[in-house]
Amino acid sequence: MKEPFRDFMSSRLESGAILIACGLPASYKTETTEVIARITGYRILRTDMIRLDVLRNEDIFDEKVAADMDKRTRVYDEMFRMADELAREGQG
Repeated sequence: MKEPFRDFMSSRLESGAILIACGLPASYKTETTEVIARITGYRILRTDMIRLDVLRNEDIFDEKVAADMDKRTRVYDEMFRMADELAREGQG
């Protein structure tokens, strides 16, 4: 990158852009996306927080719940629904 990260984030990202952060646990995804959100005003959609809402009546740490592909799909379906809504509104 030829310019400072802050300058790039504030000037080069178009309105309504969607950024996806993925990586191993403890790889600074949350910290990085929080910085980007502060600079751009983008909203952060975190699957761990969405999971708490979508599966609110279940023990998300139970191995059977965590391994259930239907439950996992419901979490990602909700995240993509929320991202679509933000994109339609022109929000990042």
